[in-house]
Amino acid sequence: MSSIKGLGGRLYTGETSFNIVGNAKRWYVVSAIFTLLSIGALALQGLHLGIEFKGGSSYTVNKSGISVEQARASVASVDIPGEIIVQKIGDSKIRIQTGALTTSIKER
Repeated sequence: MSSIKGLGGRLYTGETSFNIVGNAKRWYVVSAIFTLLSIGALALQGLHLGIEFKGGSSYTVNKSGISVEQARASVASVDIPGEIIVQKIGDSKIRIQTGALTTSIKER
């Protein structure tokens, strides 16, 4: 037991304690503040849902030397409806996320 040091050791051995139950009102206030801050942040920023929740398709293109602009232009030429997100992953990969695709667009 002598190897346990610091605040954790004193709490473990009972030398130090916190009166959590006696200060319940204080902890309720702290909890309410965090809850209100969370609700406020959610109201101001909203939810940023990913493709898992919004639906759509995701493609990863492995081609070195391709730029985000080139990938965006090639996707725009296909006339896909909805938001198109193009991200560069590393040096040789591009991820393209699109809205929901119809069967005719998938077969092109």
